[in-house]
Amino acid sequence: MTDLTALNAAAKLACTINGAYDTGAVANRISSIRTRGAKLDADIHAVAVACLHFAMPKGMGDVGDSNAEPARQLLSAMPKGSRAKTLGDWFEAYSNVRLKMGKDGKWSVGIAKADKAHPADKLEELAKAGEAKPFWSVEEKTAGAQAFDLNAALIKLFAQADKAIEKGQIDDTMLDNVVKLRDFAKATGLPTEKAAPVKIAA
Repeated sequence: MTDLTALNAAAKLACTINGAYDTGAVANRISSIRTRGAKLDADIHAVAVACLHFAMPKGMGDVGDSNAEPARQLLSAMPKGSRAKTLGDWFEAYSNVRLKMGKDGKWSVGIAKADKAHPADKLEELAKAGEAKPFWSVEEKTAGAQAFDLNAALIKLFAQADKAIEKGQIDDTMLDNVVKLRDFAKATGLPTEKAAPVKIAA
């Protein structure tokens, strides 16, 4: 297991000169991060492309063996903040590999059955397209990758509360809490319902 305390101490030391933070030393570290980050992205992408070939059926790609395990190992090896979920989306877009993160934070993997989007005879073609489009250029579509939208969450919460009130599923205490929250939202300028569509005059 990586000794994070030792790594942090070494990283902090690299940002200082004579025990004090130094702009020149920090600039050097930023330059190093930029170079190392680009190399890491390139390494991850190259390994991911190889994983596409491992996952293909026998006789396809360079080493087709219906083996998705290398893809799982790759995502498991990626450091936090390195867009592992984006890479999972990339695998789904360009191969028959399907990755899922469990509640324990561990990845599981499987081979998807051929479908219209991923026909068996098109896997090599998809892999070539994926090689040309690095994983970091794919827009994340996973729920875990989306920024939290407070306004949308409040609108959804109040809509659910209104439905529960209509069905008589909320007791007086819960109803009082909903009213207080709605009043607070209104007082602070937060939305309590979806805005009506703007009508444009003909």
